[in-house]
Amino acid sequence: MNISVFSKTTNSKTKELEERVTALEAQIVAASEFVKEIEKGNLNIEYQFNEESGSENALSASLVSLRNQLKNYAIEEKERNWVTEGLARFIDILRSKNNDMNELTDDIIRNLIKYLEANQGALYIINDNDEQDIYLEIKACYAFERKKIH
Repeated sequence: MNISVFSKTTNSKTKELEERVTALEAQIVAASEFVKEIEKGNLNIEYQFNEESGSENALSASLVSLRNQLKNYAIEEKERNWVTEGLARFIDILRSKNNDMNELTDDIIRNLIKYLEANQGALYIINDNDEQDIYLEIKACYAFERKKIH
């Protein structure tokens, strides 16, 4: 074998290995930065995978999957907290205002509209005092941050 041919082959393989090591280092840096952002709570960070290869590697796919799962958990936790907080609020209302039906219904609808971030709502009950004349009766109405007279 000719020494110049061996030298050219060795140089091209060395250069190829250097490029591969450089690409892997870039992927490790990108993965580290991605994980640090997730640790800070930034679940909207986009993972910058090795664009030169044109495809994601197993590490980047796993990190993106982890981020997506954490996003889903955060959304579910926020929804659970919202429901729990709402239940606690309305249990307090039911406990404190249970002597006066008008005050109770006004308080329920007002707090419900605010909690749902709606702009209006009404609370109806079934009036069955007369079995021959059963109908829905409006008990409380709230719209645009005001109690409405019904």
